[in-house]
Amino acid sequence: MIGFIFSIVNYPIMMYYGIEKENVPSFVFLIFALNMFIYQTFDAVDGKQARRIKASSPIGMLLDHGLDALTFTIEFGLFGYAVNLQNKFVFLNCLCLSYIALFLALWEGMHSPVSRMNLGCFGITEEQFSTIFLCILTAIFGNSLWEYNVVKLFPNFITSSFTFPAIKIKYICLMLGTSL
Repeated sequence: MIGFIFSIVNYPIMMYYGIEKENVPSFVFLIFALNMFIYQTFDAVDGKQARRIKASSPIGMLLDHGLDALTFTIEFGLFGYAVNLQNKFVFLNCLCLSYIALFLALWEGMHSPVSRMNLGCFGITEEQFSTIFLCILTAIFGNSLWEYNVVKLFPNFITSSFTFPAIKIKYICLMLGTSL
């Protein structure tokens, strides 16, 4: 519950600086990263503590998953904000796909003895650390880092033979984040 407060603090900061604003101070993304780290740490510890002192309950689990879903929305917004994703249609579609994946994972955890909240070795904790890392990279290099065309990384003999569309780093991060 305390971790959720650190997560929710990011939303008014994001709204204050505006979604379409290009020159967001780098300390804002460092605040995002720090708050997400604190949220992630408290979220991992509170369930273990409740089980240790035998105070866990179904209502506590429901509250925890509900707050996780709200934090997921804020975290996805931070991701879009950090990589300068201004295409609202793409953003909303990826958010809906991610919500479906979250719902199905929670549904499986409720109705089966096995709860798989990961894809291979990449789980929820790794996804949160990836978002923290993206915020830190944005704080260091700025939003323009995510506008770089990935095709320019290939050698000229490959790109001269074929016609490639401009693929920006932010769309690769978005596809990876949505699929996980």
